[in-house]
Amino acid sequence: MKTIPVIHKGRTVPCNIYSHEDDFMILNIFFNWRMQEQLASASELKRPSLPTEFSTPFCCRVLDLAHAVKSPKSEPNCFEIGRIEDGSLAIKTIEIKATITEDGFTDIKKDLDFDELCWLDCSNYKNLSFYIYQFTKEDLKSFISESKTQRNSVTVHMAEIAKELGVQPVFEGRVGISVERVEWERVDGTEESVKKLLESEEYLFAL
Repeated sequence: MKTIPVIHKGRTVPCNIYSHEDDFMILNIFFNWRMQEQLASASELKRPSLPTEFSTPFCCRVLDLAHAVKSPKSEPNCFEIGRIEDGSLAIKTIEIKATITEDGFTDIKKDLDFDELCWLDCSNYKNLSFYIYQFTKEDLKSFISESKTQRNSVTVHMAEIAKELGVQPVFEGRVGISVERVEWERVDGTEESVKKLLESEEYLFAL
């Protein structure tokens, strides 16, 4: 991981750029959550939400985004950084939303203070499957304006929005270890064993 400064609204925002070396850290958060989810399910307790400590770095890793680690909650949490023809930097603000329900139940800020929204659909998390969709601000305006709520955010169902707009995933794959490519006997569950597996690149992180 390396940290770079990004200038946003006149202030410097420290942003993390994730690499292969960070895969274990990101995946560890997911599987810890998965264990908590299974324990809650077995005890008939409320299912814990997918932690942003996983979903945001994961999307940044997959989509090559910069993670604004100290950004206020009122501002987008990621940036897409690219170069335009004259060599200067072009920066898009990206909002990450992650859900584990089939309908993609989540809240979106009314002010739509971002250029694009990325939705991480983990409704098939039991199979380790994930899908990432991208929406522009224009895509979402009509759905937000329909709401009569007095709150600063609007509750939406991302699956319905994607279906109505005909938006397809820009990325899909499976989180973690692929049983098709790795014999489970090689992984004993220790941190050292998992690290060796990840370093061997014989796992499916995001394909």
